[in-house]
Parts: sequence; structure tokens; C-alpha cells
Amino acid sequence: MEKGGYSFTYNSEFEQKNNLPSFDRLIHDCICMRIYDIDEINVFLIKNQYKERLGSRSLI
Repeated sequence: MEKGGYSFTYNSEFEQKNNLPSFDRLIHDCICMRIYDIDEINVFLIKNQYKERLGSRSLI
């Protein structure tokens, strides 16, 4: 991804203070586990104490 101009950041100050895994680390882990479905990634984020979610495929 870095060759494509993207990179992950780890351990932001907020995440360190709140003892949370890095949001980017969780997304990286999903890619490594071949989890590409947005809804599955959101479930993974929620299980890891993140309220922030990615966009959804469902239409409102």
C-alpha cells in the first residue's frame, strides 16, 4: 500500500491514552485476515471498542 501512496499510522496519542489498538492497525489486521466486507470490518471495529465505523453498502 505504501507504494500506492498509502500508509498506516499506529499508536496515536488518543489510542495510547485510552489503551486502544490503533484504528489503522485494526484495518491492517482485517486486510491481512482477508476481511474486505465493510459490514464485517465494522463488527470487528465494534468488538475492539471503536464507535467509529466505515461507510456501509446498505442504502438508506
